[in-house]
Amino acid sequence: MALRFPLEDQQDYKGRVTFRAFAPPVPEVSLSGIKSVVNSTIEEFSAENPNQNEGIDIGDRFNYKYGVQSNKRNYSGQRVSLYLPQAISFRDNAEYTGAELGIIGGTAEASINQGDNIGQIIAGAARQSLSTFNDLIVGRTGLDQEAARLASTRVARRFAGQTGGNVAQSTLRTTINPNKRTLFTAVGIREFSFQFKMIANSADEAEEIDKIIKFFRTELYPSVTGGGTEIIGYNFPNLFDIEMSYNNQQVATKIKPVYLKDISTTYNPGNMGFHVDGKPSEVDITLAFIEERTLNKQDIQEGF
Repeated sequence: MALRFPLEDQQDYKGRVTFRAFAPPVPEVSLSGIKSVVNSTIEEFSAENPNQNEGIDIGDRFNYKYGVQSNKRNYSGQRVSLYLPQAISFRDNAEYTGAELGIIGGTAEASINQGDNIGQIIAGAARQSLSTFNDLIVGRTGLDQEAARLASTRVARRFAGQTGGNVAQSTLRTTINPNKRTLFTAVGIREFSFQFKMIANSADEAEEIDKIIKFFRTELYPSVTGGGTEIIGYNFPNLFDIEMSYNNQQVATKIKPVYLKDISTTYNPGNMGFHVDGKPSEVDITLAFIEERTLNKQDIQEGF
């Protein structure tokens, strides 16, 4: 069953965005196996009884192909087709953090870039740093004045703490190069937002708008697991496939399966009028989605 808006004059604008909710497959777990584990003591389930966990039977998990529309999906039975809004925004981002290598790390990095052994380099850089401290203490350095002031600052920070190091920096007017670097840490998960203004031109369209709002609100929430009136857990909400097209041709980049994480509904944002049946004259909805997983370079090459 397909829900659509607008119902009338659909050929006037050929841009469409379609939302389909589906439930991905999950493993099947043997209840008898779980019960046997729960009833076992820690000692019985130790390494001395390695076969104790044979009763746990987790079935095969059938992978679904991300971002591919097909009838192999376990769709919830409905899809929503709306007009393609303007200003569709995509934001790709990666996460980085700053790190200080210090003198030892900076020396090690330079040596590694020349092809030397990383373990030996780090150990050697540490020994070199300690040797410099020793040379300064016993007065056997051949350093020029700039290098001597810098080395003195290092010694002060090492043996006199933060305060002593700050005093040395202020007095000798020199500071140690922290050798800052930017390190890649992760890829950000993409998020998407769609805004729609729906003005009903008929009673049928007003009813369709109500059904569309209920569909999205229903798919946002999880189903519950429990016995009787007690809720002991939640099942994940369904995922969505989102497909954008103009004149039946794909537009923009593809979107991986997403969760609907927010829906905002505003009734009569521009006036105070209602139809005779109590339906609002206009409704604004904003849908916010988040992709199930991060992207990688191969995904981009495949059109995501």
